[in-house]
Amino acid sequence: MSWDIVRDEAQTLTLEGLNLQAILPTHDLQSVSLELWRERETFPSVLLVGSSGGDLWNALGEHDLLTNDPIDNHSELVLTRFVDKVTQGGVRAQIAWHPGSGRASPVVRLGERAGWSQRSR
Repeated sequence: MSWDIVRDEAQTLTLEGLNLQAILPTHDLQSVSLELWRERETFPSVLLVGSSGGDLWNALGEHDLLTNDPIDNHSELVLTRFVDKVTQGGVRAQIAWHPGSGRASPVVRLGERAGWSQRSR
């Protein structure tokens, strides 16, 4: 299995406005997310994806802007394509939290673990 496809496809995420990426080992996440920690044998790493600045808004397509949740719609589409590409390349991947799903997500705590805990002005 090659991680080159993950690196290459992460560049596509950046072009689509999801310009923050961090790889976190799941065995270190027990205090952040028991759900992720329990999956540590199946998924030894988590790719945390986010956005910063105006890149995401600039990447939105006209079709995204016509939906009720343009950010969630765009992110879901881009992440689904990413997972499809890397799984075709032999990397086991899935989306743990779908944007707008209503499921509780530890994304803020994961972001802090990744060093993204900057306050907005």
